[in-house]
Amino acid sequence: MTAEEHRKVVHEHLRYIKERVDDNAAKLDRINGRVRRNEKELSFIKGIGAVVTFIIGGVIGWFEIKG
Repeated sequence: MTAEEHRKVVHEHLRYIKERVDDNAAKLDRINGRVRRNEKELSFIKGIGAVVTFIIGGVIGWFEIKG
């Protein structure tokens, strides 16, 4: 195998690796977007839970004071 043939083989392998890395980077960006959206939704649900808990606690406390 000559040096030029070896360079061609190495260049082909590097091109293949670059394509795979680019594909993985694109997939990772999509996954991160989905995770970010899920985290926002979870934070919203936790916020609603905190508000409901505060309201229920306030009502129970109000009845305790009156009763």
